Amino acid sequence: MLALGARDANSGSNFMISDIDEKWDTIKSLTKSGHRMVMTTIGPFQETRPSDSYNLPFILCYSLLDEVLSELKERGTFQCDSWMLGRKMEASKNRLGWLDYSLVNEGKNKRNGLAHGGIMLNEEECRKYISAVEVELRAWGGL
Repeated sequence: MLALGARDANSGSNFMISDIDEKWDTIKSLTKSGHRMVMTTIGPFQETRPSDSYNLPFILCYSLLDEVLSELKERGTFQCDSWMLGRKMEASKNRLGWLDYSLVNEGKNKRNGLAHGGIMLNEEECRKYISAVEVELRAWGGL
C-alpha cells in the first residue's frame, strides 16, 4: 500500500491531494440511485434518472485518477515524461500495486471515447469502471 497521505519530511507539505476524500464523496453521491416516486395532486409521479447522467461521475472518477497519478509521479513513485493519463498509467504499471490494471485501462479507453468522441456509456458500464478505480485508490491508501 502506498501512503498517499504521507508528509514530506523536509517541507512538511502533504503529498496527497488534500481533498481526495471530498472529491470521491462527490463522485459517489453522483452515482446514487435516481429513482423516486412523488405523490402530486393529480396522482403519483415517477421520476427516473437518465442512464446517461452517470457519465459525469465516470469522467470525474478518471480525472481524480489522473490527479492521483500526477501526484505520485511528482513524488517520484514512478517516472513519466508525459502529462497524459494513459502514459502515466502505463509508466506506473510495474511500480504501483494495480489490482486490475486491464479493467481500469479499458475504462480509460471508454473515457477517451466519451471525452473526445461523445460516445456515451450506460449506467452499468459507468458503475463498473468507477468501482474499478475505487478499488485501486483504496488499495493505494488514497481512500
